[in-house]
Amino acid sequence: MILRGYIDESYSGEPIPRMFCLTCTMATGSEWPWIELAWQKCVDEKNASLRQQHRPPISRYHSRDINSFQGEFKDWTGPERQDFCEKLVRIFSRHTWGYEGYLIDLREAVEEWPEIGSDPLPFAYDVLLKFMMVEIGNGLSTEAPDCTMTLFHERCRYDGVLRDSFNAMMDDPTFGYKDFFTTIAPKGWEHCVPLQPADLVAYENFKEGYRALPVRPGEKTRNRRIIFSELISLDSFVPHLRQLTRENIIELKRITTAAKKRKSERATSG
Repeated sequence: MILRGYIDESYSGEPIPRMFCLTCTMATGSEWPWIELAWQKCVDEKNASLRQQHRPPISRYHSRDINSFQGEFKDWTGPERQDFCEKLVRIFSRHTWGYEGYLIDLREAVEEWPEIGSDPLPFAYDVLLKFMMVEIGNGLSTEAPDCTMTLFHERCRYDGVLRDSFNAMMDDPTFGYKDFFTTIAPKGWEHCVPLQPADLVAYENFKEGYRALPVRPGEKTRNRRIIFSELISLDSFVPHLRQLTRENIIELKRITTAAKKRKSERATSG
């Protein structure tokens, strides 16, 4: 059986994001065509309604824009957004799929690892993809040991980081799950409908991680989002969301520093 996983990221807008999320939404290759058809049908029906109202159609579902009423969604209303999103969530209930998601508070990462502070996003993409591959491999080894997985992600400025991170795992002799993975490749959202549900899931995971952050003075307590609650309640949808804690970051830095020291010592002695 061949699985396909679609990776997307979501993070807060500060110069150093308080929360960054990388998520891989997964289903079998035979499920994805039906998911694509159902998703595109939902978007097409909404566009037909918009045209009847002499309003501009949308090119795709985009979590950040629809949740802030920006871009193509700037003239939408709250009830209209809720109705559209509820129809999309019903697609999740009719198919068997799931996700593997990882969160990291990049402020904590920069505090413990100052050398990544000028641009912590490459660090986030690199580290979280590696942890994600370990978790996916661990799950497949027990649930679907005969499966292989191809990974796709939306084309972005960090394509090279994701490629190098994937290759580093595949070249690592200690990574015991490499037989489950075939490749990782970038795709443009214009030609890849599955990146839209991947965007929805990544955004909801990010919001759930952000909700759990300590509330700043003057901030309101954040309630769990309705869409996230509906997703994780579905029997057909298997969610796994984890966070790298400060303790995890400290341990990762210790391991990385020790490995670099050993490599330097071998180079010097050689």
